[in-house]
Amino acid sequence: MGRPLDPNFQAPPQAVDLAHDHGLTDADIDTEVRKFVAKYQHSLGDDWDGSFRNWIEREIAYAKGDNANAQVSQRYLDHVLWMPWGVHTEDTRDLTAVQHILDEDHFGLSKVKDEILEFLAVRIINPAAKGSILCLVGPPGVGKTSIGKSIARALGRKSARMALGGVRDEAELRGHRRTYIGAIPGKIAMMIRDTGSFNPLIILDEGDKVGAHFGHEDVASALLEILDPEQNFCFVDQYLEIPIDLSRVFFLVTANLVEPIMPALLDRMTVIHLPGYAPQEKVAIAERHLIPKQRKECGIPIDHDGRKLDV
Repeated sequence: MGRPLDPNFQAPPQAVDLAHDHGLTDADIDTEVRKFVAKYQHSLGDDWDGSFRNWIEREIAYAKGDNANAQVSQRYLDHVLWMPWGVHTEDTRDLTAVQHILDEDHFGLSKVKDEILEFLAVRIINPAAKGSILCLVGPPGVGKTSIGKSIARALGRKSARMALGGVRDEAELRGHRRTYIGAIPGKIAMMIRDTGSFNPLIILDEGDKVGAHFGHEDVASALLEILDPEQNFCFVDQYLEIPIDLSRVFFLVTANLVEPIMPALLDRMTVIHLPGYAPQEKVAIAERHLIPKQRKECGIPIDHDGRKLDV
C-alpha cells in the first residue's frame, strides 16, 4: 500500500480549468481527484505523490482543447477512470457450498470435481498465494467452459471469457500503443474493467491453439507474461501504460489436447483431465439439463391439465 492520502493535496490547475469548463465546482473537483488518487496510489506505492501528479497534469493538459491530441487524451482518461482500481471481491470459503453448486450444474465427473475442490482448498488455506492457473483438458462438449463459470459462481467471483484460437497479434492481449489511430487497451485490461474487480475468474478457451501458426510466437510470449505468477503482478498494458496487478486473478485455461500447449506455460498450470461421458451419463444429462432447457426455450409447459407431458 502507498502512503495515506495527503490532506493538503491540491488538484492541478489544468484539471481545475478543465472541470470548470464542464460546470463542476471546486468541491466536486476536490472529491473526484481524491477518490481517483485513493484508488490509484496503491499501484504507484511511495512514488504516487510525484509520479501521479506529473502524469495527471500532463494528460489533462493534453485533454484540454479541440485538437486531435485532446481527443486521444480524453479517450485515454476515460479508459483509466473506468478501471476498478483497488476493487476486489471476497471468495467463498465454504467448500460444501462450492461442491453443491458444481453438483447442481454438472452431472457426474466426481473425480474431476474432487480435484477442483482440492485445488480450491489449497487456495482457502493460503489465500495469500500467488495467482492460480487451472487447465481443463478434454474433448469438445464435455463442459470445460461451463465448469469454469460454475467455479466463478461458487467462489462469488465475476467471470469473463476469451477465445485464444483467433488471436493473431500480441496487441490483442497487451493493448495497442497510443500512437496508433483507434488504439484501445488489450483484452485482459478490458475484461478486468468489464467485470468491475481486479480478481475475477478469466476463462481462456482454446489454450492449445496459441502459437499453432508460424509467426505468432509473440502471442504465446505475451500470454506467458500474463499467466506467470512471477511476472504478472506488474503487467503493463501498452495502451494504459500503468502497472496492473494480475496476481489475484484466477486464470482457467481450457484445451482439447495437452501436447500443443507451450511447455513453459504447461509447467505453470495445474492440469485436470475431463474424460468423455458414458452413455448412461449422457441420458441423465439430457433428462436433467438439456430437455428442461429446450422446453423453456420452445415454450413447452411441463404439465397440462395435471398431466406431465412426455417429450
